[in-house]
Amino acid sequence: MRNLPQHLQGKLFRLRVRGRRGFRYIYMVNREKSCVFGIFVSPEQRSKFDYNKFPWLEIAEQIHEDLISGNMNSFQEWQFQSK
Repeated sequence: MRNLPQHLQGKLFRLRVRGRRGFRYIYMVNREKSCVFGIFVSPEQRSKFDYNKFPWLEIAEQIHEDLISGNMNSFQEWQFQSK
């Protein structure tokens, strides 16, 4: 993703859910803690989605701040087991 604050560069990613015209999913990867955090799922399909209308960056900033400050009570751990 472009135009991110330096401390979030290389940590935030996006992908499409349900193909090219699907919804946007933004997530954060923390390699040091081997964690992935869901940040945002768009309520509108990709072609109608405007990044400026939603506070996804503010959400990412708060998650990052909680993570680096050790505020682990803000998180809930989910683990999925493969079959």
